[in-house]
Amino acid sequence: MAGWWTDGWSRWSNPHGILQMIGPEASARRVEVACADLESQFSGDVRASQSIALKLYDLVQLIVATNNGERHWAQGHGLQFYLCQCPIISNEREVKPVLPELETCLELPGWLRPAQIQRVNLWMCAGPSSTTTHYDANPNPLMVTRGTKTVTMWAPEQCTPAG
Repeated sequence: MAGWWTDGWSRWSNPHGILQMIGPEASARRVEVACADLESQFSGDVRASQSIALKLYDLVQLIVATNNGERHWAQGHGLQFYLCQCPIISNEREVKPVLPELETCLELPGWLRPAQIQRVNLWMCAGPSSTTTHYDANPNPLMVTRGTKTVTMWAPEQCTPAG
């Protein structure tokens, strides 16, 4: 199991590495990027979120500039940007992969069988972000390649259904 983590880390930890893995044509592809004002949390409710289409290249450049304390044309508007649920692999009929070129760059851990996968999504953001409390309908391995992520989990009996 250590091999897939080490290999994955080296390829995915540098935002420019993603552009190198997918090539120039896919780097120019527009992806739906959620946006929210700087004081807001991102919501999984698509009815409550706003999004814009950005070239993947522009989003990566924004992330690099933010990480390096440099200026980027997308900064200064009081918004934060978050690429969320961007499918790399999808075995769901109604969801098509947006960045299928990245599938060949994934190495599955030995305990995860390809038949178990419903979808593999790419998530990226420029700077700190937070999401509202939610649950994920499917099991999710999580790999953070840069920064930190805090996950708070509750036992099912501690939660009340929304409704």
